[in-house]
Amino acid sequence: MSLNARVEMSETRFSLDVQIVVGAGETVALIGPNGTGKTTTLKAIAGFAPLANSTVHVAGETVQDRSDGIWLAPSKRSIGFVFQDQRLFAHLDAVGNVAFGARCRGLRPRAARREALECLERFGVADVSRCRPRSMSRGQAQRVAICRTLATRPRVLLLDEPFAWLDIEIVAEVRSEVARAAANMNCAVLIATHDVSDVDELANRVVVLESGAMTQTGLVGEVRSEPATSFVEHFFTGSP
Repeated sequence: MSLNARVEMSETRFSLDVQIVVGAGETVALIGPNGTGKTTTLKAIAGFAPLANSTVHVAGETVQDRSDGIWLAPSKRSIGFVFQDQRLFAHLDAVGNVAFGARCRGLRPRAARREALECLERFGVADVSRCRPRSMSRGQAQRVAICRTLATRPRVLLLDEPFAWLDIEIVAEVRSEVARAAANMNCAVLIATHDVSDVDELANRVVVLESGAMTQTGLVGEVRSEPATSFVEHFFTGSP
């Protein structure tokens, strides 16, 4: 359940060229300044930003290669995406949203709801199981969104600033639960983040993206001890 993707685009004001390889059971952190292309990279891999020159392979299967006329819809890629803005279904309550993810892989309604309730319990939001998104806090909605994505049991899990809305008191617990779920699924995880704690607690390797280009990649410890740019140094030391 690996990911191998090359994302390329070239426009007047912005260009992007990044190679992402994530093995089964591995987590790679994608870091870089605002506006450097992290979210665009994730969306391109998932199929939400179909860039002309990009190629995406999931578990050895080509899901996108425009040169060969291959482009699978996002729902056909076995890629789970946790967005920054949750994107929950407004007409469904929390358990309905998560059960939708389970139904996508073929579970019957009753089994899907049972699994959804168990996941909401693990992520500490069982108390909002009957609430619709408009009645939830952003932190609660984000945890529900994480549950919905995990319920699909994807081969590749993409996380775009997934813990940004969480209270500091619970973020470590949620990180641990995501890591546990990903390990159980043996999926490849790519997380775009500005939080060094996400890197330290989740990632095996780091890819640094600056001005649309890769400026450094390697094991977390190696990148931390030998930063190639001032951004990387400041990211790990917390200095301005």
